[in-house]
Amino acid sequence: MKLRLSSHGIDLTPEMGRHVHRRVRFALGRFAPRIRNISVRLTDVNGPRGGIDTCCDIRVDAGFHPPVMIRDRQENAYAAIDSATDRAARALERVLSAQRRASTGLRTPFSSPRRTL
Repeated sequence: MKLRLSSHGIDLTPEMGRHVHRRVRFALGRFAPRIRNISVRLTDVNGPRGGIDTCCDIRVDAGFHPPVMIRDRQENAYAAIDSATDRAARALERVLSAQRRASTGLRTPFSSPRRTL
């Protein structure tokens, strides 16, 4: 699992970099054998004006088309990172679950054909 971290308009401190690595390992570590690359980009949308303007974009390349992409916007970078990594884990779980169902031919409870009496 290869992690690429970038920022635009946000000072990427070593502490923030460690936080990103820790959160990605915690949230997505169980999928590590399936993940090729993860890109995390932090952006300050409004600049110095403040507000809820810190975006965290996560792109997970696990061999699917299209890749799993998450964008989360919060007041500060740490909250955006935490929320985006949690959402990325849930999205990746949904994609993998759907792929397993498709490969094994299993149906979801709501996809069974209707019976008429």
